[in-house]
Amino acid sequence: MAIRIRDRRVYWGAMALALVLAAALGHHVVYGANGYLAYRSEQRRYLDLKRQTEKLKNENEVLQKEIDGLNRHDRDVIEKKARDQQMARPGEKIYVYAPADSGAAAPQPANQPSAPIGQP
Repeated sequence: MAIRIRDRRVYWGAMALALVLAAALGHHVVYGANGYLAYRSEQRRYLDLKRQTEKLKNENEVLQKEIDGLNRHDRDVIEKKARDQQMARPGEKIYVYAPADSGAAAPQPANQPSAPIGQP
């Protein structure tokens, strides 16, 4: 059965229209506001936020344990916190060392004044 010329034009016109519509739909599915690329971007962002949340939860647990120790007046926790702030018991000396490449003089006790240069 032969197709008339007019019918062929309609056929190819419909095919071209279908192709254009399929391309537009494909573009929207991939690049649209809620398309595949936007979905992947949001999925990566979600995973990053989830990792960050877990990290903050762990940090919060550590801080909560420290708070609980301080509230219980646990001597070990209080002493550790004080030593982190370079506090010392009476009669103790704390030495602070400068980095080797800074060219600083020999270490001096942190809680005693250093002698001026040229004086004993």
